[in-house]
Formats: sequence, structure tokens, C-alpha cells
Amino acid sequence: MGGFVYILANMRRGRTYIGVTSDLVRRVYEHREGLVSGYTKARDIKRLLAQALVQPLEARPDRAA
Repeated sequence: MGGFVYILANMRRGRTYIGVTSDLVRRVYEHREGLVSGYTKARDIKRLLAQALVQPLEARPDRAA
């Protein structure tokens, strides 16, 4: 199973945060509710801008030609 790379932002202050998680819904909820102390809570970063599903490196096909 893969995971998610996501970008959060505080649009008024121009701050961004890039994170990685296996449970995007839970993690975004934690950021929005301020449940975990840290960079995003201190800077009021809550808006999800983008997300991408990624595969583990071992699961990716060989790109060498």
C-alpha cells in the first residue's frame, strides 16, 4: 500500500507545509483541529492545497531503460 504526500497552507500569511501520511483524512483532521503541537499549529496552517497518492519505492516499476 502507498501513502500520500500533501501540502497545507495558511493563505493569509503565505506559509506552507509538506507532509507524508498513510491516512490522509485523519492527518488533515489533526492539522485542522490543532490536535498535534508543532509547526502547523503554531502557524495556523490548515488549508489542504494538494495531495498525491504515492507508491512505496519497492512497489514502483524499474524506470531504467
